[in-house]
Amino acid sequence: MVRPALAGLTALLLSAGISQAEVPALQAAVDAGTLPAMADRLPANPRVITPVESIGTYGGDLNLALRRGDGTHLLRLVGYEGLFSWDLGWKEMLPNLAESYEVNEDATEYTFTLRKGVKWSDGSPFTTADIAFAYNDLLKNPDWLGARPDYIAVPDDTTIEVVDDFTYKVKLAKPNGLYIFQLTNVDGTQLALFNKAYCSQFHPTYNPNANADAVAAGLADWRALFEQKCAEMGGEQRWMNPERPVLEAWMVETPPTATAEFSIFTRNPYYFKVDTEGNQLPYLDRLNFAMSNAGPDMILRAMNGQVDFQDRNINPASQKPLYLENAEKGGYHLVDEVPSNMNVMLVMFNQTVSDPVLQEIFSKKDFRVAMSLATDRQEIIDTVYVGQGQFHQAAPRPESKFYDESLATQFTEYDLDKANSMLDALGLEKRDGEGYRLRSDGKRLSINVETFDTARPDWVDNLELLKAQWQKAGVELLVKVVDRNLVDEHRRANLHEMHVWGGDGGLDVVAAPHYYMVASDESAFGVPWYYWFNDNAAPGAVEPPDSVKKQRELYDQLVQTPTTEGQDALMKQILEISKDDFYVMGISLTGKGYAVVKNNVHNVPPSQPAAYTYPTPGPMQMAQIWKSE
Repeated sequence: MVRPALAGLTALLLSAGISQAEVPALQAAVDAGTLPAMADRLPANPRVITPVESIGTYGGDLNLALRRGDGTHLLRLVGYEGLFSWDLGWKEMLPNLAESYEVNEDATEYTFTLRKGVKWSDGSPFTTADIAFAYNDLLKNPDWLGARPDYIAVPDDTTIEVVDDFTYKVKLAKPNGLYIFQLTNVDGTQLALFNKAYCSQFHPTYNPNANADAVAAGLADWRALFEQKCAEMGGEQRWMNPERPVLEAWMVETPPTATAEFSIFTRNPYYFKVDTEGNQLPYLDRLNFAMSNAGPDMILRAMNGQVDFQDRNINPASQKPLYLENAEKGGYHLVDEVPSNMNVMLVMFNQTVSDPVLQEIFSKKDFRVAMSLATDRQEIIDTVYVGQGQFHQAAPRPESKFYDESLATQFTEYDLDKANSMLDALGLEKRDGEGYRLRSDGKRLSINVETFDTARPDWVDNLELLKAQWQKAGVELLVKVVDRNLVDEHRRANLHEMHVWGGDGGLDVVAAPHYYMVASDESAFGVPWYYWFNDNAAPGAVEPPDSVKKQRELYDQLVQTPTTEGQDALMKQILEISKDDFYVMGISLTGKGYAVVKNNVHNVPPSQPAAYTYPTPGPMQMAQIWKSE
């Protein structure tokens, strides 16, 4: 490996016309005239990255493990390059591909200025033409197969106006004070993903033969061919086309196909970031992903020292003691990750369930409180989580600025006597011969819940413990393990009686409020209420209670509020209503996660948030990682 020359700040060097030390792996191409010199590859104002630990040395490969089909892992590691990015602490929204922006007073018009001179990996310029293509030809095109992020959930409400090659305006039909926030989250990368010069050849607006080309390739129409060549941000297909120009630090060389043993990414010579001494990033030449079908294989590779840096699919809490035991032998150490999740498992009683008697029972706050008091959280923590955890309801994490101790801890004490008294007072005092309570129609008070054991086997264990605990309160819990897709299908169709899930929104409270209020079809305590907010005449829509409506009104105000202070104040009001109504029951605070880092890998922070919207580890700037001998 060769240490880059101490070149000084890039902006100063470029303005002074002083050449920079070349990336050693690219020197031959520069000398041969097949690649421009570094100063000509970088933008006029590169993004400067301050290394976590030290200025790095060029060269080397980063060895990782990748589960087949896990495009999200690649998105987190390689693909987080939007107009803005989060800082390491998940507090500041920093300019990335955008250099600056302006917004009018009512947050209906945003003006963006791109960094001049940023280039795609094929050397073509990144301009507003690419942004306009993403907006007009894809996100606003109903025929395009990709997802519409929250900043363009209603495509007709957004209009883009190109001012020049590096300036454009976005005009919104409704105020959106969260627009930059939404662009900074992982979904914001969708805007800077499509090189118009390349991707437009597969689009019928620019290629009249696009459908014929798709049929000739054995596909149904242009949309399928476009998805093959220029897939959206999510999923594995995005990484299957080595010809596609990208803006990321590394570009795919060997795709992660179903039969590949390794997937290889090589450096992008036109990457737009430098370190504080003006050296173009990334430091590392390649990323080598060992392909795997199962988590245990990946864990074994990590423990054997064959993985340089990773968290995803290798860091279950149960394996941490074994990792620590093997650390010296494997030549690695562990670093902390603070999860965005606020709970190991949330419990939601469906207050809109089709059974009218159950609906009446579930709709009473005292019933939900009683079931929380009938839950022995300590037993669950000791049995399933080897004693690691603390009682926690559906509430922001202690690390969040929205943390409210009373919301987090209310009704978490185990008090079976009080739970039984409350259930008796609700008219459920009669019991059958087995000790189970009887409903008002004479039927046993039984609650069905479906779960899956693939990604979260601990939920099955938790529910079996709840079954035994709630039996002491005279409530029968019937647990059924099914396919995950069926759980999702039944929730969306409102066919569930009770639903359990992980606790999103512990740190990303504003971005993921669906367990504090009805914000999506993941708000399983009232999915038809969510449908009513979207279209009150839609089949299956049910008008929600006034307090649920009030939360929605407050959130709509939040979205339209341009200041963070104003948004925070409204979010706190939403959380107060959540505390008063107690829609969702929690078990235990999700403990800290960890990542495995080889001892010769540098510039990995000792701690960072762990979340998809963030998305870990993207904001730590993977391009500044380097390896010593």
